[in-house]
Amino acid sequence: MPEISIITIGGDAGSGKSTVALALALKTGFTRLNAGYMQRERCNDPKHNPKGLDLQAYMAQLSPQDDQSIEDEMKETARKKDRLIMEGRLSFSWVPHGKPVLKVFLSVDPMIGAKRILDQKQQSSARREERKDKTVEETLKDNEKRKGDEIERYKRVYGLNPYDLKQYDIIIDTSYQTPEEVVQQILNEANLDKGSTIYAGL
Repeated sequence: MPEISIITIGGDAGSGKSTVALALALKTGFTRLNAGYMQRERCNDPKHNPKGLDLQAYMAQLSPQDDQSIEDEMKETARKKDRLIMEGRLSFSWVPHGKPVLKVFLSVDPMIGAKRILDQKQQSSARREERKDKTVEETLKDNEKRKGDEIERYKRVYGLNPYDLKQYDIIIDTSYQTPEEVVQQILNEANLDKGSTIYAGL
């Protein structure tokens, strides 16, 4: 098996995609690209979001051109560079033909995912625009609506469903696993050196 050049990470809300991607980057030294962070930055920018919509509403009204600009930026990076971790709903479809890739999907029990998201919103300043006084049940409903909106939009615009598991090389249920355990499964699947240097500061 050729050495993996790119790892893509998609998955359910609250499955730990960003946590796992960061831990994986620290373990391997791969560069991390995150479409979600790019979208959040635009949501917080009045130039891109003059109505001041929250993230869910902002994402629902994005035009194909908005999606395309982020996709093009990540595709261009993937074309020019190797040793990448690409996070994003459609990142599995952005890898240039011929590059060895491992496509990862992280799943999670919906209630556990909702609780993780609620805990993160209460603790993290990085998602200040999404912070509201909500219950786990309300967060679960939000997640379900967002997933439905995403499936409809991606099918309509791209003809792809990011939740179709047939498109992935490995599906990992993170409900009762630590990020370290999930990372180890990905390293094993990718045949990457388990003794890789820890790269601090990524």
